[in-house]
Amino acid sequence: SQQWIEYYRSIGQGEYADEIARQMKAIYRKWFIFIVIELQK
Repeated sequence: SQQWIEYYRSIGQGEYADEIARQMKAIYRKWFIFIVIELQK
């Protein structure tokens, strides 16, 4: 699902796409850690 990043880059919104990708990764990591911790209880 990197197509939208390529699309934003092609219309000159590369920094915007990178920022969204960064935020999504941060949220994903947060949830992943949360779930792992919950499962250890």
